[in-house]
Amino acid sequence: MNIASIPKFFAAVMLMIFSAASFANDDFTSEKRQQLLAPVALYPDTVLTHILIAATYPLEIVQAERWLQQRKSLSAEEAVNAANNEPWDPSVKALLAFPDLLSRMSEDLLWTQELGEAFLADEQATLADVQQLRQRAWDNGSLEGMEHQKASLEDRQIIIQPTRREVVYVPYYDTRVVYGSWGWPAYPPVYWPRPPRYSGGFYWGFSAPVGDWFYFSGFHWGHRTVVISHSRPYYHYRHRHYGYHPRVEHWRHDPHHRRNVHYRHHGAIPQQRLNAFEQRGRVNSTQHREQVQRQLRHHQSRINAVYGSNKQPRVERSPGIKQHSREAIHRTERLQRNTIKRTPVERNNPRTRVIERNTNRLQSQPRPQSQPRMRSESRPKASRQAAPSRPVDRSRYSNNAQRSGSGARGGRFD
Repeated sequence: MNIASIPKFFAAVMLMIFSAASFANDDFTSEKRQQLLAPVALYPDTVLTHILIAATYPLEIVQAERWLQQRKSLSAEEAVNAANNEPWDPSVKALLAFPDLLSRMSEDLLWTQELGEAFLADEQATLADVQQLRQRAWDNGSLEGMEHQKASLEDRQIIIQPTRREVVYVPYYDTRVVYGSWGWPAYPPVYWPRPPRYSGGFYWGFSAPVGDWFYFSGFHWGHRTVVISHSRPYYHYRHRHYGYHPRVEHWRHDPHHRRNVHYRHHGAIPQQRLNAFEQRGRVNSTQHREQVQRQLRHHQSRINAVYGSNKQPRVERSPGIKQHSREAIHRTERLQRNTIKRTPVERNNPRTRVIERNTNRLQSQPRPQSQPRMRSESRPKASRQAAPSRPVDRSRYSNNAQRSGSGARGGRFD
């Protein structure tokens, strides 16, 4: 290295450092996310979920790719079964069925890490950008007549699924052509080199036979979230929506699989991301504050409408109310003047002195204590004897007894 080239070398190094620092501090915009999603947005939904989840664990992708390079003779299902004991995320293991895709993500590691952190920073916005890119390709006519996968528009969401669920193809397409005119020249789409036999449109280069083990994740497009199902198979719903199952849960990032890889962006750090309850609480508090402010403004406008801006009433009060209140005051004063006032008790009165003397004398005498009454044991208790029984002549009540005329109707019997 020449001495003259040393300053240029240090300048280039400093420029790379500052550019990397500024790149890491930039927030992900919609243009930036669509730039990163361009080469994979038209993949089948299940494959795309594995790519987004695995991109959040870039070190495991590198480990899985190196592990697969040493076992090239294994088929797709054999490679996945052989990696069951590896401490990797299930989505990373699922990508072992596609060696070319896994190798591409391992080689372009900067793109993989940026895609994963954009997905971590804002999951809903990332999936919304996927739908925007698919809509661009739909409007451009690029999703018509695909051989090994089909795109359908349902509930204003574009769903891409393989034609046969037993075989999944991962296509290649030119991102500069398939989306039509690109609207952001400052953020050109990520472009991967063409395969040798590529002639345009979609190129069906590599495929893999998959089974139930592959369909355990999908998109909930209505909520813009990635969902995971632990009860496989995961494609039974009408055999078209391979990512919908009644018993699913929202996917959550596991920092353990990150393997101490540094988060380049502040929004991708799990501790800095608010959970759904905190976000809901903040939204509710903001809405409540805005509602209270609207009520106060409405109340102030009503006050101004009644009293005016100078806070003086526009309508004078009726004089009858004031006159009635004065008459009530005069009536009260008149009653107070006519009320008989009691004189204080004179304690030097002879009658009062006699009462006090008798009271003091009664208080000075000791009060006899009353003893409880005890039942005398010698006193005999009264015994109750049964009354002597009288003989009853039952013949009088027999059926053969003769009754008098008065006895037939409540009279005496003879």
